[in-house]
Amino acid sequence: MTMGGIAHGIGAALYELFRFDAQGQLVSQSFMDYLLPSAHEIPHVEMVEHHTPSPHTVFGQKGSGEAGYLGAPACIASAVNDALAPLGIALDALPLSIADIEAAIAATEVP
Repeated sequence: MTMGGIAHGIGAALYELFRFDAQGQLVSQSFMDYLLPSAHEIPHVEMVEHHTPSPHTVFGQKGSGEAGYLGAPACIASAVNDALAPLGIALDALPLSIADIEAAIAATEVP
């Protein structure tokens, strides 16, 4: 569950974008238009077990895959912004595309 959440989060950070035309019609309607990460795009992830049982359920259970999904986009965006910080660039929209990063760098005035 957690690894699937991480893969989903990587997709949200780097690939997945709903595109609409000027009339509001969805134009990214198939997997030919809407990219999803495959096993080739997901890096090896080391899982670390950390148990904090919920006091609100009988067996202490709580969501398991959500942590991967929520953390992955934030981690990737933070890493990209950290790398771009010396140039004074901060990107604040997902997904982060190579074209967006290149455009931000090209628009930066170099002293």
